Amino acid sequence: MPAPVTSFIGREREKTLALELLQRPEIRLLTLKGPGGIGKTRFAIELCRSGEELFADGVCFVPLAAVMDADLVTAAINHAIGAQTVDSLSDRDLLVRILTNAQVLLVLDNFEQVVEASPLLSDLLGACPALKIVVTSRALLRIAGEHVLPVPPLAVHAPGPADSIDTVLRSPAVQLFSHRAQSVNPAFAISEDNVATVAAICQHMDGLPLAIEIAAAQSLVLPPDALLRR
Repeated sequence: MPAPVTSFIGREREKTLALELLQRPEIRLLTLKGPGGIGKTRFAIELCRSGEELFADGVCFVPLAAVMDADLVTAAINHAIGAQTVDSLSDRDLLVRILTNAQVLLVLDNFEQVVEASPLLSDLLGACPALKIVVTSRALLRIAGEHVLPVPPLAVHAPGPADSIDTVLRSPAVQLFSHRAQSVNPAFAISEDNVATVAAICQHMDGLPLAIEIAAAQSLVLPPDALLRR
């Protein structure tokens, strides 16, 4: 699995739900669906880390961001699991041989650009009874057995006159802005003077993690009020 380079913020309810779904025998294909920038990959990595002990043979994370051809998905999975090429077997047959009796969680990231490979997943689930698959995608796979968990934006707290800083900081969106702003400007801190402005920035970003991170990265040169005006 990729080693995360940032902290995981928010989405505890969704993570708990995803782990519960993966423990249900009838759910073997779970699609984490959401638009670009919503944080599907980071959520999937955290799900892997939290659910690794649920699978006797472990978790395999397969990055597909660089794979544009659906015909190459099988080879990408084999590469990720460290499969050794066997001349007498196709990539698909080699993969099935490895996974047939394995209790593994296979996580396929950025699947929307190779969604034509969806029948491969049906084949694998049919041939490998202990296999479970999590897919991150902007689009549904629309194959039998697919269960969908939407990945929502981060919650944004709109501060009221009586709200304390601690109350506003419970908002995952504000927490994310604060963490990312401090990564480029260690002197940055949420205060009485800027807390409402930071919350307003997060609201303008619709709670979209990537947008919030991009905005927070400007904190080295722009204070929150100037950033909000822009």
